[in-house]
Amino acid sequence: ASPAISNLLAGVYKFKLTVSDGTYTDFDEVLVIVSASGNLNPTVSITSPANNASFKEGQDITITTIANDLDGTVSLVEFFDGSTKLGEDATSPFSFVWSGAAVGNHQITAVATDNNNGKSTSQVITVSVAEEQLCSETSSIAQQGSFSRGYEVTFETIGTSVNITFKLLDTDKTGVVAYLWRQSPFSESQLNQVSGLTFSRTITGLTIGETISYACKFAFGGGSAVTKYFSYKVGDKCTGSNSDVAGPENFTASVGTVTATTVQLLLNATDNSGKVIYEITYGNTVKTVNADSGVQQSVIINNLNPETAYSFSITAEDLSGNLASNTPIVLQATTIQNTNSQCSGSSSEAIQGSFSTGYNYEFVTNGTDVTFTFELLDTDKVGVVAYLWKQTPFGETAMTLVSGKRFSKTLSGFTNGQTISYACKFAFAGGLAVTKYLTYVVGSNCAPLSVSDNILEKDITLYPNPATNQVTIRSKSAEVIRVELYSTLGTLVKKVSNNKAPINIEEISSGLYLVKIYTEKGIVMKRFLKN
Repeated sequence: ASPAISNLLAGVYKFKLTVSDGTYTDFDEVLVIVSASGNLNPTVSITSPANNASFKEGQDITITTIANDLDGTVSLVEFFDGSTKLGEDATSPFSFVWSGAAVGNHQITAVATDNNNGKSTSQVITVSVAEEQLCSETSSIAQQGSFSRGYEVTFETIGTSVNITFKLLDTDKTGVVAYLWRQSPFSESQLNQVSGLTFSRTITGLTIGETISYACKFAFGGGSAVTKYFSYKVGDKCTGSNSDVAGPENFTASVGTVTATTVQLLLNATDNSGKVIYEITYGNTVKTVNADSGVQQSVIINNLNPETAYSFSITAEDLSGNLASNTPIVLQATTIQNTNSQCSGSSSEAIQGSFSTGYNYEFVTNGTDVTFTFELLDTDKVGVVAYLWKQTPFGETAMTLVSGKRFSKTLSGFTNGQTISYACKFAFAGGLAVTKYLTYVVGSNCAPLSVSDNILEKDITLYPNPATNQVTIRSKSAEVIRVELYSTLGTLVKKVSNNKAPINIEEISSGLYLVKIYTEKGIVMKRFLKN
């Protein structure tokens, strides 16, 4: 049988043919295409981007399609912006990446062509491209905690959404997670990690012209730090405001005071950002310091070995990572002989917390009493109080403030020759630091270890001690050539040549001093206490 069907309109039809012998039946289906040309045009639709999608200027727009042909194959898909052809793709899946779309609204279509040259056009997809609306700022200001280098914040408006990105610039923090703080009403939400120390979150449903204010809390191993709040008007663009390409200028570095265990570095540079980051490398150690522009920064490198040569390589950069043109500056310094004794000296070692500079200590016996004196040298600590720690059995006693950050305490009931061990806890705003335990033999007068001639040392006397206005040095067997007075940090505070008259000490501060006496027979070290 050959049934005939006529008068069909153009289109695709599915026919079902059924046969039966009265007992058994069977059927089959067939698709029939009816067209004037004998070819059915392909179909094509745009799957991405979505209709009314928004893009920022310079952002690539990827156009993807689904294209099919029932009676053949799709040989080409062309992409148009209005009547302007953007490009084409002859390979399935058919897509195109549109770069450099102009600011404004665009009507995107795709035209598919099959192997018989049949064509069809997709639906129209409208997209908008907005001028970049982005503001960035780099800072190191913290409302909680502190930053060693700083951070960068970016606000970017896309349509009615704002993408907020915070990037931590500190390299000394590990295990970092970030939380976005909304100022009013306050709320906290975790940021998404983009990569490394960069975190981001998109705030939706905003209105152009609306002002928002956000900060970021970075939590890390050992603590946290919170940026200042940043205000941003939705839709604002600050393109170019952060295009800082100039490094710090007027970068200088020099060596200051050198002791047996510390080296002071004096650093200075200027930058239009208001901040300069110094990175100091010595041996396998790297120390980062964040400082104000144009202000000399004193950096104490501590825990060094006595009588050892050190090389310090110092770089200066701004918050945008631009280096000073004369970076690095390399400085050489050699620590001096350790003149510490069980009776007095200086150190920066800590059993709890840490010291940025260090401390002086002094133990003096008077009969069965011992006076303990500790002086904190750190300049970055305020609101300081001090407590004397006895090692065994442990005990803590409040110390009396003498002046500045110098504290003293006298305890009674000791025996001459008894060995005791004490430390000092300095408590201050934001924390505490505890010195190492220092062992002292009650009654010891601690003759300086640098004396090489005991007879000469006994022939030279220094009096009065303690002194207020002047000290006198007398030698029985050798002429005194020169006298130098040093602080316990190793700083030369006074120098006298051919000394025979009393030395005026009225202008120097109260404290313990080392006296280096040069004679024709050698050098003798003495110490005295200025009241």
